[in-house]
Amino acid sequence: MNAMWQMWESRFCKATCERIITLASLLPEVDGVVGSGAGESNLVKEIRRSKVRWLSGAMPDFKDLYLDLVDMFQQANKVAFGVELWHLHELQFTCYNSEDQGCYDWHNDVLWQSQNLSHRKLSMVIQLSDPNNYEGGDFEMQPLFLGSPDPAVLKKQGTTIIFPSFVQHRVTPVTKGTRYSLVAWMEGPKWK
Repeated sequence: MNAMWQMWESRFCKATCERIITLASLLPEVDGVVGSGAGESNLVKEIRRSKVRWLSGAMPDFKDLYLDLVDMFQQANKVAFGVELWHLHELQFTCYNSEDQGCYDWHNDVLWQSQNLSHRKLSMVIQLSDPNNYEGGDFEMQPLFLGSPDPAVLKKQGTTIIFPSFVQHRVTPVTKGTRYSLVAWMEGPKWK
C-alpha cells in the first residue's frame, strides 16, 4: 500500500448531496446494527446509534451514483491500495440525530467471522450534510503511521474518503442537528 486513504475534498456538489438526502430519505428506515459476520447482528446502543436506509445500483435514482462510486474505488485502489476487488453491494445512507446523540464508536468494517468467501476490502464515506447544520458527529480514523486526514476537510459537504476496511474509525456523538453520510464497501477475497 502506498497510502492509508484517498480523499477528494468536496467531490460531490451541494445539489448532488441534497438530492441524495432527499431521495434516500424516501426509502424504508431501520436501526443501525452491529454485526460480527457470524450470522447475527445486534442493536447495541452503547456502540451505535443511527438510522440507515439501503440503496442499490438497480434503483434508477442511484444507478449513475453507484457507477461513479465503483469508478472512484477503482481509481483509489490503483493509486494507493493495490488489493483485489470484486464487487460493490448496496450503499448505506446513514442518519445520525442529535435527539439520541447519534454515533458509531470505534470499529472496522471487516466481518472477520463471516463464512463468506469475501471480505470488505475498501470502505468509502461521503459527507452529505452541510457542516453548519449539525454539531459533533466528527468522522475520525485511528492515528496512522502515515498521518491522519484533515478533520476540517472531512467535514466539508461532498468530501469523500476511501480507506482499507480494516482501519478503525468512528463517528462521535451528534450534539445538535442531523448528520447524513453515504457509506459503501468494495469486497474482494478474504484478507490473509
